[in-house]
Amino acid sequence: MVTVLELIAGLVLTGAFTIGLAVLAALELGRMATRDDEQREVESAAGDRPRFRAAA
Repeated sequence: MVTVLELIAGLVLTGAFTIGLAVLAALELGRMATRDDEQREVESAAGDRPRFRAAA
């Protein structure tokens, strides 16, 4: 009986650790993606406007 309880406790702990690691990994990946988006934002200078070449 004790062996069965130990096996069940081991499975429960393994499941809890696996779920915890999955949640932490998802949060970390989300944080990295958010930080990536913030770094892509580029502010243009106030006097900077698009320059076009005249057609030949």
